[in-house]
Amino acid sequence: MCPRPRQLRGICQAGFSLPVVIGVIVLAAVLGAAMVNLVATGQQSVALEVVSTRAFYAAESGAQYGMQRLFPPDGGATSCADTTLSFDTPGLSGCSAAISCTSAGPINATMFYTITSSGRCSSGPTQATRTIQVKARSL
Repeated sequence: MCPRPRQLRGICQAGFSLPVVIGVIVLAAVLGAAMVNLVATGQQSVALEVVSTRAFYAAESGAQYGMQRLFPPDGGATSCADTTLSFDTPGLSGCSAAISCTSAGPINATMFYTITSSGRCSSGPTQATRTIQVKARSL
């Protein structure tokens, strides 16, 4: 017999399912919050990776520009000067490259050059900077 008069078809009702239901709801809420946090972190990571890759290509473009000024394709006068590029092409819009060039020599009739290019990109609050250094020599 039940201590209380709550019986349903001869089965004693003790209220065991209420704590189980509350536990399942709390567990589902914790798992949902963890998944939301995981998705937000993943999206932030992807955004940073995209901006970082764009900054790398901006730095690489700056280094190529510096090499082209140092060794012009037409064989004209060389220029080893600091400059800054701002890109407006679709893949690099909002990016810039600061290019610096230093020279050493002549050593045994050979000039040595170091071109340093720092690419910087930003997209909203996310920013990235990548630096590439190229060394060259003229014969």
